[in-house]
Amino acid sequence: MTPLLKVVAPVVIVIGGFAGARWLNETAPQVPAQVPEVTVPLVDILSVQSAPRTLLVHSHGEAMAARHVQLVAEVSARVVWVAPELEAGDFVGSNAALIRFDTTDYELAEAGAEARLAQAQAALQLEEAEAEIARADWAEHGEGPPPALVAREPQLARANADVRAAQAALDAALRDLARCEIRAPFDSRVESRAVTVASFVVPGQGLCQLADSAAAEVMVPVRLSELAFLDLSLGQDPRPLSVRLEAEVAGANAVWQGQVVRTGASLDPRNRMASLVVRVDAPYAGPVALVPGTFVQATVEGRTLPSLHSIPRSALRDDGTVLILDAQDRLEIRPVTLFQRTGDEVLIDSGLRDGDRLITTPLVTIVPGMPLRISTEA
Repeated sequence: MTPLLKVVAPVVIVIGGFAGARWLNETAPQVPAQVPEVTVPLVDILSVQSAPRTLLVHSHGEAMAARHVQLVAEVSARVVWVAPELEAGDFVGSNAALIRFDTTDYELAEAGAEARLAQAQAALQLEEAEAEIARADWAEHGEGPPPALVAREPQLARANADVRAAQAALDAALRDLARCEIRAPFDSRVESRAVTVASFVVPGQGLCQLADSAAAEVMVPVRLSELAFLDLSLGQDPRPLSVRLEAEVAGANAVWQGQVVRTGASLDPRNRMASLVVRVDAPYAGPVALVPGTFVQATVEGRTLPSLHSIPRSALRDDGTVLILDAQDRLEIRPVTLFQRTGDEVLIDSGLRDGDRLITTPLVTIVPGMPLRISTEA
């Protein structure tokens, strides 16, 4: 290769490359510029309206009998009869005879007391007659009022004391005789029995345990802040508030109606909550009995307010704001005042107006003023 060719060949190759690149650039197809499409989020909305609302407080508790009593023996005797219905789980009526003791010793004691009373009364009559004779004799031979000894006043006082003592002994004998029969103090359900026929009992020995069957009570704990919803004050007699009690029994939902009758004597030391005592009358009268030990859900009816907004609980953000779709279909972040949180909803006291379009769809990106579209399902 000549020296000239060595110089010219590279130049020709470079010029040819530039020319080919220019030709390819000029003959290549032209692609039009594209503007990126902006996606406007779809949201579901809820038109909010205020309405009167009865405040409810939800809690729970365990049912128990309104009264419990353990009947004990007050005399020493042998059991001679036990009522057939005095078995755990059976029902007994008020004043029903439950247990009888052997009365032989106490009948003898009654007879002896009656005899001693008759003797004391006869002795008193004799002293009164002798005192009358002594006063008449003094009036005939003496002067002035008769002395106490002449009028037999000490003897009369002793005779009267003997009569009173004999009467008291007879009353005690009759009382012991009456205590030989044990009766139910109120309508009850038998919880347990501790004696049988031929058992010997002594004073203070337990005989049976009874629970009131006419009424049941449920201790319902509530937070102190919730007392304002119920318009209750601790240390005062509460207003009669209606309470709905529910429980699942045998696979079915059972409902009982109760009433707040009083508040607990003190706050629970474990959680500092107050207790409402709910009374249910005739707990065994309905289709499902409210037996002691049943765990129930309680809904207490409180005050009625004329205007509150109810919104889904999910629509309230953690910072106390909600998302509103304004008249220009743009996002507005609005603070609201929470009044009460119950279940799946919250009650708003202020911050919302009737007709506001509340956004219920969760948004990943939240920018005030961003455009939004209403879902066709809204």
